[in-house]
Amino acid sequence: MVRTRIGRYIYAVGGNAVAARLSGVNVGRSIILVFMTSGALASLSGILLSARVSTGDTNLGGNFVLQSITAGVLGGISLRGGEGSLIGAALGALFIAVLSNGMNLENISSYYQMIILGVLLVLAVLAEQVRMMLSGRR
Repeated sequence: MVRTRIGRYIYAVGGNAVAARLSGVNVGRSIILVFMTSGALASLSGILLSARVSTGDTNLGGNFVLQSITAGVLGGISLRGGEGSLIGAALGALFIAVLSNGMNLENISSYYQMIILGVLLVLAVLAEQVRMMLSGRR
């Protein structure tokens, strides 16, 4: 993301699309590329998850949305865009996987697991807001 042209373009468009366009970045192409890549990876993930559990269900990966957003925010990815790293996202995902596994081993109900992940997400977003206020950005 940092060492390739398209990676820098994605960061630029995520941070400020108008400034990226004025800098010569083809914003439309970058957005389409990101959505196409995201869709391809989501479909691959769905296929692998369906193969893992040997069934197809519309609600099969419903709880992964909260986990993935929480992992990204904990990994330093800004919900406003333009900030974050692949290593941070991977570390956030590793933390959520270890936390979920630990809660499963302790026989914590899935309902309470979702509550814990939601509280963790809210705390991570609040920490990001405090960090941005302290750095002088809105």
